[in-house]
Amino acid sequence: MNCARIFSEKEEYLVKQWISDSLRVKLLNYSRIGVGFSNVGVIFGGCKKRPEIFTFCRALKEEKFAARRAILPVLQAEEDERFVKEWKKYLEYEAEVMKDVPGWKVGENVYNSGRWMPPATGELRPEVW
Repeated sequence: MNCARIFSEKEEYLVKQWISDSLRVKLLNYSRIGVGFSNVGVIFGGCKKRPEIFTFCRALKEEKFAARRAILPVLQAEEDERFVKEWKKYLEYEAEVMKDVPGWKVGENVYNSGRWMPPATGELRPEVW
């Protein structure tokens, strides 16, 4: 059916505009429905995949902690070696400073407790050297 024969030019334009507008509205409605279904699909798909994702993330965390546990003895050995070197330097310095004090024993605990406690800081008397 040719619109030009039935309608005038202005009417033909209005009919075409009405058809395109109604199609646009229908397409918009269809696209809204499609977006809605897509959202529902994503939500349900995410809920289905959620345990798998949690399992994967938990496995990654466990691998990271296993690597840390594996390297911890090496790091502790390095720290112990550094501490012994610093402690020897400190004992030499203490012997030099306290050489004139009678009855002073180098490296002996100055407190009256039987427990040994490591220094609170990472360095032994940094202001000394």
